[in-house]
Amino acid sequence: MITCLTSVGLMEAPRVSNLPDYEDIIEARHSTSDFMFMSRRWEPVPAYNHPDNSSPTHLKDVTLSSPPVQHMIHQLSSEEEGTSEQLTMTVAAMLEEIGLNRNMVVIRWLGLALIKILKRTCSGLLVSDSIHRLKARMGTNPVIFAPSHRSYADFILMSYICFHYDLQIPAIAAGMDFHGMWGLGRLLRDCGAFFMRRSFSSDRLYWTVFSEYVNTLVTNNPSSLEFFIEGTRSRSGKTLWPKFGILSMALTPFLSGRIPDITVVPVNISYDRTLEEKLFSYELLGIPKPRETTRCSKNHLHPTPNLHNFLVHPNLPDPATNNNNKHQAKGSFPRNKPRCSNCQIHQPATSSNSRLTQMKFLMKGHYDCHNATTALLNTLASPQEHPDNGLMKASNILREQYGKIHVTFGQPLDVREYCKERLERASHSMVPAHMDRLNPREIELCSELAHVIVARQRDLTVLSPFNLVAITLGLGSSLPLPELLTEVLWLRSLLVSLGAVVDLAV
Repeated sequence: MITCLTSVGLMEAPRVSNLPDYEDIIEARHSTSDFMFMSRRWEPVPAYNHPDNSSPTHLKDVTLSSPPVQHMIHQLSSEEEGTSEQLTMTVAAMLEEIGLNRNMVVIRWLGLALIKILKRTCSGLLVSDSIHRLKARMGTNPVIFAPSHRSYADFILMSYICFHYDLQIPAIAAGMDFHGMWGLGRLLRDCGAFFMRRSFSSDRLYWTVFSEYVNTLVTNNPSSLEFFIEGTRSRSGKTLWPKFGILSMALTPFLSGRIPDITVVPVNISYDRTLEEKLFSYELLGIPKPRETTRCSKNHLHPTPNLHNFLVHPNLPDPATNNNNKHQAKGSFPRNKPRCSNCQIHQPATSSNSRLTQMKFLMKGHYDCHNATTALLNTLASPQEHPDNGLMKASNILREQYGKIHVTFGQPLDVREYCKERLERASHSMVPAHMDRLNPREIELCSELAHVIVARQRDLTVLSPFNLVAITLGLGSSLPLPELLTEVLWLRSLLVSLGAVVDLAV
């Protein structure tokens, strides 16, 4: 479709005035050696010029010896939750589970593989020129990258962009799901990822250890901190309600007066086509998200099954095998069969047409829809049958084209300037470090800031030709190509007048 639009004049459409300047950092890789680029001498600009040792081991030691962690160990020991030695060993094990690592050999080889994949599947990786202004101001205080989250590719794209522009690889917050994936968890950790459990508010010790580790990353680490403020990937492309947990942890050193300022950089990553589009479509239909895994069973080697391939009900007529129902009225339910029985979905050897007919019976509500839907979801959500479960299955992306990726760095937000006179940080110096907590006003400011970050991410979104074509055709009627082009250009002008950023170049 986009190719056809190009042939009828989309490329000749005037450029949009509010589109920032972008640099395609993959274009140069088509004419130069990828290996030489990734193996070049790399002298990154630190996000925060901190004189102390910032090795991964040192970060864990600082966290373990911090007053809040030591106080929690003492408190739990007094409550007979264990001896101090046992609790100290537990904290050390938690830090081994959480803590990041950096292995430049792994980073370089993964970067080389990423370049090969991007050159094969994407027409461009475009980065806004605002990253140069951001780089020029780095070094005076800690930096937090807050990118939008639409794909798992966000993790590695940000790290590769930082490597490309000679910025320190950020410390990236990742879910514990990746930690348990064979091979991948170790690779992500070596690339600067640290891991967090999905829910730990009820575990006092883990909460204290993790929050203090985040504080240590902010205050004792030359790298930037990166996390997804939306918490999870948006399946629909719409902005999600922000999460405040890690943000409040990361801002605690500033709010308590330990550092002078923190710079938060909103980043928007816009895809012409997301890698997980098929997975998202299944999840939007109500099929539960599969557990992330690198395993690939034999079922993953087959093409993605259609819904009707799973649907066979014993009470539905089988046109391929049952000729006794020909005398029944079209669409009627089989004789001597209850309308709502115990629904079972299985997979006997029946033809595709038979299953499709039975699917039509299901969609027309000819039997217990609640039980049938439950069984259907249980069947499709099983790890053996989910269409995109398994990292090895992801090799299919090498046969697809995903268009362009726009990475737009927004205006840096200085937290000190944002808070202005609304804070009184001196009050934190009046209480012991292990008793220092954010007050309600500071928690409210963290919430406000989270919404500001998400709003800025949204404003940086770049709309592609596919987005505009989908909006136009989504009205429900087909259009001739010349008329479709006219509608797309009109929609583009309307969106631009409202402040949207549109890139119609293909």
